Amino acid sequence: MPKPSKKEMVDLLNQLIGKPTLNEEKLDTIMIQAREAYQHKGPEGLFLYMRKLLKVPISDQVLTTIWKQMQSPEHSTQWMEQVNRLKKQ
Repeated sequence: MPKPSKKEMVDLLNQLIGKPTLNEEKLDTIMIQAREAYQHKGPEGLFLYMRKLLKVPISDQVLTTIWKQMQSPEHSTQWMEQVNRLKKQ
């Protein structure tokens, strides 16, 4: 299965949010800031950034699991498919 495009990711995230909040430019900004947080403070910095961005209390364990699963295109595509299935239920 091919790697999802940036537009596909934006569309999926907007579906999850329930309204058209993101666009490709905003996603680029989020990705740059996430990369900077990781480069400065490692996984802990990335997790802190994710908590601030999402405004939800997510444990390091959950974020670590998601992060490991998203390391390959296959896993990120599988994750997107799971989310799509859950949304259809």
